[in-house]
Amino acid sequence: MLASRLAAVGRTVQLQVRRNFGASAIALQKADPIQQLFLDKIKEYRQNDVRKEAATDPDMLSELERLKGMYKVQEGEDMTTLSVPTYQDIGVENIDLGTTTSADGVEVTE
Repeated sequence: MLASRLAAVGRTVQLQVRRNFGASAIALQKADPIQQLFLDKIKEYRQNDVRKEAATDPDMLSELERLKGMYKVQEGEDMTTLSVPTYQDIGVENIDLGTTTSADGVEVTE
């Protein structure tokens, strides 16, 4: 009984050590190469304005012309930006309900 209990505790400790070692090995690494590549690409993207490159790309320009024809875009509209919808509040008038009677029979005037 004691031996089986010690064996179970030993397996649990072994599992925990293996899990913690794997997690701490990743945390102690200086830089993950995939993560470093991702960070480098973000820095590169910040330095190069992709919109400027897209404005001179002939494939992008031909695609924009095709879309302008499909959606009947007016001359001078920019299809590379999103339009911002504007909403106006509708005025609500008070409705005169006059005199009402409450549940206990008392007249209430609004």
